[in-house]
Amino acid sequence: MNKVFVIAGVFCFLVGCGSLRPPAQDVPVTPLDNNHNSMKITSNAFMHEGMIPSVYTCDGEGISPPLHISEIPTQAVSLVLFVDDPDIPQVVKERMNIEVFDHWVLYNIDVTQLSEVEIPENSHVGLMGVNTRGNQEYGPPCPPPEYEPSMHRYFFKVYALDAMLSISEGATKDQVASMISEHIVDEALLVGLYSRK
Repeated sequence: MNKVFVIAGVFCFLVGCGSLRPPAQDVPVTPLDNNHNSMKITSNAFMHEGMIPSVYTCDGEGISPPLHISEIPTQAVSLVLFVDDPDIPQVVKERMNIEVFDHWVLYNIDVTQLSEVEIPENSHVGLMGVNTRGNQEYGPPCPPPEYEPSMHRYFFKVYALDAMLSISEGATKDQVASMISEHIVDEALLVGLYSRK
């Protein structure tokens, strides 16, 4: 056995290192590749990698954009939707001890025997989780213009699961993410951009 692992194991046994499992947000919420998935997520408000209209941001009404999820696998029972921003300033990452800013957490969206789902403008389906601000709602994009990059990417990530999650409303993204990795049957990504003037 490698001596480094033996020494590390003894050290952890003596002083305690906690779990060696990676943080929950690293489990299934890395950027997705639409080219290898059949399920799709689109919006009639903006194109993939296009600008999000200001009505859906803190400069407008701050309502959630309409979303269309299609080609949902037949074995899917529920959907999970995360919206997050990985381009937050380093000072915010350090102050809040986060790597991404969670804007929207939805889960247990029932899709039994459905091949597509509409999430209308400013509509909530399924169970609502808690965003980084601690609110059970859609948190509109609001990138601070005084920091670079001024243009932020907003990742709308949808996961099709073969089960409903045994978790109550009000969970964080990390809590939901830690439960879904063994149940994902497909996934899709929509990226929107926004910059404040």
